[in-house]
This record gives sequence, structure tokens and C-alpha cells, in this order.
Amino acid sequence: MYFITAITGLESSNTRCFGYYPTKEEALLAVLENRCDLNEGMYNNIVVERIDKGIHSITEEETWFQWLQTGKYLGEGNWHQISKPPETDHITNYAIG
Repeated sequence: MYFITAITGLESSNTRCFGYYPTKEEALLAVLENRCDLNEGMYNNIVVERIDKGIHSITEEETWFQWLQTGKYLGEGNWHQISKPPETDHITNYAIG
């Protein structure tokens, strides 16, 4: 499954898993379309993680996004895919913990 988790900032542990999709394509499209306002005026990054079923499952793949504000009002912006931030090299499994 591909889990979509928003993060307030890379130095923060404030996260919210918004949900999951069975395919990578569906999950990435949900982020790019900003379905249900994934930014919520407070999240700066999103990670889409592929996590297999089971107990203590590991993250097998990550795709990262950053919110880019385009206007002066909250919610005016878009998600843009970015490289994995180096600050997250030793952190995994944001969705499940």
C-alpha cells in the first residue's frame, strides 16, 4: 500500500497520515491534486511511502513533496516533488510509526 503522510516541518515530528491507496499512481495523483486540502495551511511536506503488510513493516519506497505557496492566502499553492531531504536519512515509516 502507498500511505500519504503530511509533515509540518522536517525538524518536527508533527505528522498526519491522510490515508492510503493500493497503487503508487493513485497516491501520487491524490497529492498532486491536493485532494481534501492536504496542506491544511500547516503542512510543508508530504511523504508517500510504500509499506508492505505485516507487523513492524519497513518502508520500501518513498516519494517526497514540498508545498510551494503561490498566493498570499493559505491554501494557495501546489505540491511539488522533491528529492528525499537529507534530514530524513535515518527516519522511516512516517505513516504507521
